Amino acid sequence: MPGADLYRAHLEAAVLDEADLTGASLVKAELDGASLRGARLDGADFGSVEMYDVDAREASLDAVDLRGADLSDASVAQTFMQVVLDDRTVVDGLTGTVFGPAVVVDAEGRRELSGADLESWLNSKGAKVRVLSS
Repeated sequence: MPGADLYRAHLEAAVLDEADLTGASLVKAELDGASLRGARLDGADFGSVEMYDVDAREASLDAVDLRGADLSDASVAQTFMQVVLDDRTVVDGLTGTVFGPAVVVDAEGRRELSGADLESWLNSKGAKVRVLSS
C-alpha cells in the first residue's frame, strides 16, 4: 500500500507486519496496540498519530515525521528511526533499540542527534532505549 492515504484511520490492534506503507499518510491515525513488525514505513507522515503500545520491532521508519506522535509504551528492536521528533512527541515507556540519527525540532531549533545524544534525548523524555551504531 505504498502512498496510501490513511488519514484518521482506525487501525487499533491491526496486524501490519511486513506491510509496505512507504510514503503513506497516517496523520492522526489510531494505531494503538498495532503490530508493525518488519514494516516499511519510509517517508510516511505520522503527524499526531496515536501509537500507544505498538510493536515496531525491525520496522524501517526512514524519513518519517513523528512530530506530535504518541509512542507511549511502544516496542522497538533494531528499528531504523531516522525520523523527525519534537517536544510534542511522546516517548514515555518506549523501549528497545533503534538506529538513528533523528532530527529534533524544539526551542533550541532544528538539530540532528545520533548515538549517545539521541539516546539521552529520548530517555530524558521517559523512554528506555539504546541507540545502536549503524
